[in-house]
Amino acid sequence: WDCELLCSTFHNEWFKKEYPQIEFVKPGTEVNNLYAMFNVGWFYDGEEIVKDKIPFDFKKNPLQQTPPEILGLEYKEVKPKVKDITKGLDLNVKQVCIGVFGTAQSKFWNNPTGWQDVVDWLNDKGYKVKLLSKENSDYMGNKHPSGIIKHPEGPLESVMDEMAKSKTFIGIGSGLSWLSWALGTKTVLISGFSEDWAEMKDCVRIAAPKGKCEGCFNRLRLDPSDWNWCPDHKGTDRQFECTKSITSEMVIKELEKFL
Repeated sequence: WDCELLCSTFHNEWFKKEYPQIEFVKPGTEVNNLYAMFNVGWFYDGEEIVKDKIPFDFKKNPLQQTPPEILGLEYKEVKPKVKDITKGLDLNVKQVCIGVFGTAQSKFWNNPTGWQDVVDWLNDKGYKVKLLSKENSDYMGNKHPSGIIKHPEGPLESVMDEMAKSKTFIGIGSGLSWLSWALGTKTVLISGFSEDWAEMKDCVRIAAPKGKCEGCFNRLRLDPSDWNWCPDHKGTDRQFECTKSITSEMVIKELEKFL
């Protein structure tokens, strides 16, 4: 539309050189003489979506469809251009990265032996396994698998370095999986709480077996105050059945195709 475009993100430095046609400003910066301003996000009033801010039911559509709907653009999946961070990295290291933590238990891979089986398999094949999640072991009752190296907490740029030099990143429905995908790292995504169309298309997506409960995130509003949110089966022996039923064999079978 031949507009002069300004954009505010929390990681402007990742994009400035890649998008020279856009002026990036720090969050909270006052900008004058705007013709229009769009806030990109999800907006609720109680349980209802705020229609004048987000004009469709985002739960029933891929996550990346939210921005074009708000901006009035045609939706297509776009991988963002992120600054090249591979210069000086050893890209021949035999390493795999994992991210095991999320912001709700429903996002986790809740198979009790899943992560450990996969890490053991990778170790047996000679891979160093780096855990990129910042949470310590036993966070909300979730332990680190053994046989991993925990990446020290620090700036996200150091996490990006580890992703960029890894053969693959294995994660759940969390920001680290999206970051891995944006960097062009082979991304394996284990998820049952979302439908298989909700995240990026060109990842290795491992979902719950047919016949198991799944996809609550795309049907109902996630309650962030309830860590054990499982709207269909909370408090029963089927709680988190979606990811409990994803076996380590299912994940290893996919890894064997390229590792």
